[in-house]
Amino acid sequence: MSDAFNNVFHYLRKEDINIDRKEFLFQVQAHPSYPSILAITDTLSFFNIDNGVFNVTFDKIELLPDRFLVILNEKINDTHIYFAEIRKGKIFVMRNEKAQLISKQDLKSKWGNFVLCAEKTADSITTQKSKNLLFWLFPLLFILLFFTLSIIEGKSHVCALFLLLPIFGALFSIAAFKDLLGSKNEIINAFCNFSASTSCKTIMDTKKWKIFEIVNLSDLSIVFFSYQIVAFSIAFVSNNVTDFIYLQKILLLLTIPIICFSFYYQKIVEKKWCPICLAIITIILLELITTTILFDTIYVSFKNVLISGIIFTGFSAIWLFLKPVLTNIKELNELQFEGTRFMKNYQIFKTLLISGAKTTLPQASIALGNISSKKVLTIITNPFCAPCKEVHEIMSTILKAHHAEIRVNIIINADMDTAGEENQPLLRLLLAIFLQKGETAYLEAMHNWYELQNVEQWTKKNTIDYDIVLIDTIYKEHKNWCIDNNYNATPAIFINGYKYPKTYPRKNLQFFINDVIDDDFIIEEIVNFDLKKEAIVY
Repeated sequence: MSDAFNNVFHYLRKEDINIDRKEFLFQVQAHPSYPSILAITDTLSFFNIDNGVFNVTFDKIELLPDRFLVILNEKINDTHIYFAEIRKGKIFVMRNEKAQLISKQDLKSKWGNFVLCAEKTADSITTQKSKNLLFWLFPLLFILLFFTLSIIEGKSHVCALFLLLPIFGALFSIAAFKDLLGSKNEIINAFCNFSASTSCKTIMDTKKWKIFEIVNLSDLSIVFFSYQIVAFSIAFVSNNVTDFIYLQKILLLLTIPIICFSFYYQKIVEKKWCPICLAIITIILLELITTTILFDTIYVSFKNVLISGIIFTGFSAIWLFLKPVLTNIKELNELQFEGTRFMKNYQIFKTLLISGAKTTLPQASIALGNISSKKVLTIITNPFCAPCKEVHEIMSTILKAHHAEIRVNIIINADMDTAGEENQPLLRLLLAIFLQKGETAYLEAMHNWYELQNVEQWTKKNTIDYDIVLIDTIYKEHKNWCIDNNYNATPAIFINGYKYPKTYPRKNLQFFINDVIDDDFIIEEIVNFDLKKEAIVY
């Protein structure tokens, strides 16, 4: 599915929608339906991106927008998601990061009838662009400042350029640990696997020889290049570059047996080439050539050897400590990934939801959405309850996306006798606003309340006439029902009479709402289901 995700990201960029790529990949792969298109659409919805999958026959293609994602049947039982763009009547399909012109006849033969379209909204989560800029800003700033200093100090530009080789070496060494660092960079993956005879993972993860269980070439390279960057910077500032280059020449000569060993292992033992390893070897050889050209003699002082030894052993100790930490973080991330997928599994959620008795709820005086819908979300709330704000925001998001498909009943659990004279007007006005002005006015009043959190200011803004006796009677009936059924704490959420499971965070309700709408689980026979049997099935 990596190509499909590349096409998704390319489409989003074309639509000027910038999302956190890493977070998107985490969310989509944690989806229980991964790698289906449903996982992609639900994840886009998670990012507040309006989207939909449409059944479009090929003869209706002229009705489509200029850009869209489409499912094409390349072979029997082999479908792929592609980014398609219409330019001046011609259709281009993105394959392998390249736009390729496709004839209408060829497109018709592969057309899968399903098209995904998305649209940027004001609420879309767009943070990745700034993160990428910050990622590159500091390394570039470091290099710029370093070379500025070399010009000011009148240092040899050739010596200053020597710093670039360890920097590139360190970057390739970090790329070698992409799996440990949780990186999903497609460029690195393509670089490592550009042919059948190349595989970085095979070489990096090998355990064929016992020595690799203690230390491997990746560990040596990241420590060596990190040492070079720091040691060279110190030598540069202390005007001791010549001695540093002398010492590096000796160290680089000592790497020749390791390079030969690496070539032997890749060619003879694994019969696979590691492009990252070859890049690191190339950098080391370039360093050796550079030092040989710059200095044809070798001179090393004991002081410089001692300083270099301290720096090298220091980085070795840091890496020996850091690598197990990174390994543990990776394992925790994998557990989080599996846990998230488990938490998003609708069948498990449904099993827990209907494991309790179905509650007969009172008739709500506030009904939002499609009041004829058989899918009813009931919320017992109170405007002075802090967690109720989160539930109100969740409910508003659900209503915005599924207004025609779901009904939301609101029961305000409030005791007018103990609410206090300062709070009673707000409670009465909330109910009166809905009864007199309807859903839109009520939601706007609730949004305004959670923004202000000030009764006096809010009541001045929302003053209307109302029947106190009628309003208080409704509140009394709801309060008595809550007392009789032991629902004293707010908020409480019910789906078709079944209480929302405590195991799940309330925000997860948004993940399941599509399944709830599509599932006819309100039939009475499920009340007596066998929990153990359901648990085994799911």
